[in-house]
Amino acid sequence: MKVGFFLGISVALVIGGTFIHYLPDHGMRKWARREAERLIRLREKDGLPLIQENYYDASKIILPSSNED
Repeated sequence: MKVGFFLGISVALVIGGTFIHYLPDHGMRKWARREAERLIRLREKDGLPLIQENYYDASKIILPSSNED
């Protein structure tokens, strides 16, 4: 009885741990981190700032006219 209990718990821990380890990366958190680190290394190598002053290109933004009709 004790051996069966020990083996059952051991198998459950091993198979459960293996199952949890190989679950897919939901939300792509690991990928997002790797991509951010890759972009940081690329920008540092090129001598660019990590974050641009303007996130969007100001020449492409169309603002409404100041006339309110």
